[in-house]
Formats: sequence, structure tokens, C-alpha cells
Amino acid sequence: MRKVETEISAGSSEAGEQNSPIASYRKQAQQIVTGDQFGERALGYLVDALRFACGYESRSDILPEDRARLERVRQALGLAEREAHFELESDGQAWFATELKAHTTGFLAPIIRKIHVGWPSTLLEAGLDLVDLPGVGVAGDAYRSATQAYIRGAARAVILTVDRAGLTSETIELLRNSGYWDRLVGAVDDPSSDPCSLFVAITKVDDVASEEWRNLPPEGRPKRRDFFADTRAAFKARMRSQIADQLGSIGVSTNAELVSSRAKARETILQDLQVHPVSAPEYRKILLDDDDDQPFLRDDAETGIPQLSIALANIAEAELAKLERDLVEVSGRLREAASSELRRLETLWRTRAREKEIEEALKRELDLFISEKRVERDSRRGAFREFLDSTAQDRIKLLVSEAREIAEDEVREYLTDLQGAHWATLKAAVTRGGSYYGKRQINIPDDVATRFQEPMASIWSTKLLVDVRKRTGEFASDHIAMVEELCDWARDKTHSNSQSDLIEEERKRIKRLAEQMKQVGKEAVGELRQTVKTKISESIKKPIRRACDEFVAKGGHSGPGTKQRILELFGDLARQSTKAAQAPATRILEGKFDVVRSEIKVVYEQWGDPLERTAGVILQQNLHEIENRSEAEREGILTAIKQLLDAGVVKGAEPMQAHG
Repeated sequence: MRKVETEISAGSSEAGEQNSPIASYRKQAQQIVTGDQFGERALGYLVDALRFACGYESRSDILPEDRARLERVRQALGLAEREAHFELESDGQAWFATELKAHTTGFLAPIIRKIHVGWPSTLLEAGLDLVDLPGVGVAGDAYRSATQAYIRGAARAVILTVDRAGLTSETIELLRNSGYWDRLVGAVDDPSSDPCSLFVAITKVDDVASEEWRNLPPEGRPKRRDFFADTRAAFKARMRSQIADQLGSIGVSTNAELVSSRAKARETILQDLQVHPVSAPEYRKILLDDDDDQPFLRDDAETGIPQLSIALANIAEAELAKLERDLVEVSGRLREAASSELRRLETLWRTRAREKEIEEALKRELDLFISEKRVERDSRRGAFREFLDSTAQDRIKLLVSEAREIAEDEVREYLTDLQGAHWATLKAAVTRGGSYYGKRQINIPDDVATRFQEPMASIWSTKLLVDVRKRTGEFASDHIAMVEELCDWARDKTHSNSQSDLIEEERKRIKRLAEQMKQVGKEAVGELRQTVKTKISESIKKPIRRACDEFVAKGGHSGPGTKQRILELFGDLARQSTKAAQAPATRILEGKFDVVRSEIKVVYEQWGDPLERTAGVILQQNLHEIENRSEAEREGILTAIKQLLDAGVVKGAEPMQAHG
């Protein structure tokens, strides 16, 4: 037991034991055992009680009130071992609220990794999912990983809850370490492709307003509710200004691309930023309408809570609307493709025979006109294949190398900033992965990974993702332009209505395929962006942890000169860790790009050769099969096509009129 107490002492930083990771663990133990993180119990008793909760025999008597809780903890751990879930439903009984409290803020909360709660709320009916994240400043890698996974992946808005102090440097550090900041940096090439708005909810506004209102001279003093409304408005304006200043404090860089990406990320945040000063206590009083505890506000709208709810519902509705638009767009493309192909077939089968042989002169003119376009097509196809097969792959290596050099400077600046920390703080950061530097929580692997991730996301976004989307779009547009020229030429050379219809349908077909190619390019960019958001940070955490573990194994964390040795370790980490992460990061990105390239090539191959296909339509090639069919067969096929169109199998398609 004396050894444990020594560890607690060593883990305390200059900010005091209250902020040390060990103190955090002790509070969690007290919450599990007593139901209250401030419920004092002797350290030995806590250890023994936790042993009992884990299924071991207790070495001392467990208090009856604690034993009941620990038995429940045993049951919960048993469920986890069996990979089973605890489920509870209620129609409003009081015991449900008791169980909910035990799982979310009570004695079971420290061992709960994830909990799903359904509630009959109009806000949730809008399609909104609210996720209460533990934050990255809490003890435990699982909590940090959960926070980063949600914010880097699924979140469409992040809500920061602050008091009258607003956003501090620690809050900005939270935005960086949670993955929110580098997510926006990684999407500067197309912010709409990966939106995530920032909401700031300011609490205790009623306390501030009430205190200032009471200090005003009674004579001429405004009504309290009016003063509260003015205070909310003042907070809102001041907070926006403060947030802009705090975001501007995120580190400078000598790399122009990173500086530009950070500026664009700040602009994106401020453009969509929502600030909501609220009073939850007043809102609750209004709902309860207790004669003994009346609110000073008259209407719930004055608390700011309804406005926050509406803003959140709007996020959900906007996301659902986007998904619906995407679905309509995809189904529309499929519907148009099917109806167009049916119209093309209808035109072909209505052509009873070639109206007359294509004149040899037309063939010669077409060959002459198209020969130049074939050279252009071959050149563009070759350049696109070269981009997919080698140029992009070569650029990945160069971009990772460039990002690594920027990251090395970022990491070195971060580690240098820790030189002023107490030696025990540095020791805790190296030996246990986390500690506190003043009010700031430090976690070497996570913090270094963040500073590696951000330059990688910036360079990747601005120098490769832009190119993938641009080159794919240009390739598709170039083929549209060539086919358009060929169709325009043919329209002036042909006089058959049916042939003109076929050419027009082919023009539409090529446009649809080109849009599909552009969409594949956009989706490919999304997949590559997701890889950077979720995979790259792990590539640098491993060498950081390995270096710290080796340092501890050699005894560098104890004895005289500990701080100096740790600072020397930090001096080496900047280059060694980023260098070690370069190869795995390159492998991850190259592997994902191989997948994306294959997806693009599949669509590329399915497209075929638009130029030659259009030329074949102009010359009415491959019509011998139709010409050899009997009149009865022809009419049967035409009837089937008409039935498909009329029956709405491809809704919105109009049957073509017969010509000639």
C-alpha cells in the first residue's frame, strides 16, 4: 500500500494532486465504491473493494451500503465478459430514472463505455442523435478514442459547453486533440464534402446577469428579465469575437500551404459558428412551474434553450435533406439511363430497314473528321492512366515526406513548450501516457499524433485530393466535348429523323456516363479523406509509445537528472517519431489509393469508347440483326418496350413518337 501512495505522490504535478491522473483514478474508484466521487474511503479499502467488484475475495469487511453497489458492478462486468448488453424499458416509472442516473452519472458510470438512451422528444424525432462525449482530457485511452472516432467520423456538429470565461487556450487544445480541427483542415479543398459545425453553449449566464443586476442602483434599474436578455446578447457578440481570436492563436507555420489551410479552416468554423447563451435552471423552473420556486423569466424562449434545440434540429433536417437529394439524384440517374436506353431501342426497332445505304462519301468525311479526335482521345486517355498508375502514387511519397517535415517542426514546437513543466509532470507523461501541465491535460502520443495529422491532412487535401477530383472531372468533360462536336457534325450531315434521334440519345448517354465518372471521382476523394482522418494518427502513436516504453525500461524516468533526460528524449522524438511514421503512413495512403484507383478504372472500362460508339451510331452499324427479324417479332418487341414505358417502370419517361 505504501508503494501505491508513493506513486500517487510522484504523479502529482505542480498544479496539485487534484489534477493528476492518479487523483482522477481515485475519484473514479470512490464513485464506483461509494456512489460519489467525493465519498471519502481509505485507499486500502478502495483497493480491496475494487478487488471484490472484480470477483476476488475481499480482505476486509465491505460496508453494507457499498456491497450492494459492488454486487451490481460485478454483474455489469459479467455482462461485459459475455459480450452481452443490459437493456431497460419504461413507460415513465421512477425506477427507470434511478437506473439511468446510476449508469450515466452514478456508481456504474466509470465502467460504462457506451450507452444508448431513447427518449420521447420532438428534438430527436427530427432525426437527431445527441452523443455526450467524455472529452479527451479524461483518463483512459478508450474514452479518448471514442471521442476522436465520433468527431472525426460521424459528427455533423460539435457542441462546446463553456461558462462566462468562454473559450480558453485549453478549450482550443481540446478542439485540436479531439480531431475536430484537423478534420476541417483536411476538407479545405471542399468544406461542403465534410461539414461539421461548431456550437458554443454558454452556461451560468443567469448567475452573471443576476449578480450584475443586483449590483445596479435600484433607482432606474431595468427589469431583471430585460437585463438578462441584454446580457445574453452581449455574451453572444463577445463570444464570437473571442472565438475568432482564440482560433487565430493556433500555431504559425513556415509552410504556406498549412498557413492557408488553417486560415480556411478558421473561416469555415466562423462562417457556420452558432453561439447560444442559455439558462438551463430557468428553463427547468418554467417547465416545473413550482409555486415555491418561480423563475424570473416568463417564457421558455427567453432562456435560449428552445433556440438551441431548433438550431440542432435544423442540422439534422439539413443532413436528412442532403441524403434525400443524393438518393433522388442517384435514382434519377438510374431512371434516366433506363428510359433513355428504352427510347434508343424503340427508335432502332421502329427503323424497318436502313432507309438507304450510307453513302461512301459520308464514311470518308466521318473518318477524316474523327481521325483528329482519335488522336486527342488517345492522348487524354494516356495522360489519365498515367496519372492514376504512377503520377499520383509518386506524389503520395513526396507529399507524405513534405508533410513529415512540417510535422517535425510542429512536434518540436509542442515538445519544447513542455520544458517549463515540473519534472513529475513530465515523468507522468512518459510513464503513464498522460498528466496535467497547469490546467492543460497532456498526452504525448495523442498530442504528437495531432500535430502529425494536421499537416498531413492539409497537404493531402490541397495537393492530391484536389487533383484527383479535378483530373477525373476534366477527363469526363473532355469526352463530352469530343462527342458533342461529333454529334453536331453528324446532325448537319444526316437527314433521317430516326437517325437523328439515335444520335441525340447517344449524346445523352455519354453525358450520363460522364456525370457518373465525376461522381466516382468525388466519392474517391471522400474515401481518401476518410483514410487520413481515421488511420494516419495511429501510425505515429506506435513509435511514440515505443520510444517512451524503451526510455522507461532503461530507467531513464527515475533518479537524478530525470527532467534533463526526459527533455533529451523529447528532443529526439520530434524527428524520430515522425520519421518512423512516414513509411507506415505512406503504405496506408498508397493502399487506399490502390482501392480508389481500381474503382475509377472499373467505371472507366464500363464506359467503353464513347467516340467510336457514337461514330457507329452515325453510320448505323450493327443493324443487321434488327433487319433480319420478322415483322411480328419487331412488333412484339416494340409492344414490350411501350408497356415498360407506359407502366411507369421508369417513372417519368415519355415514349418517343414514331417517325416516318
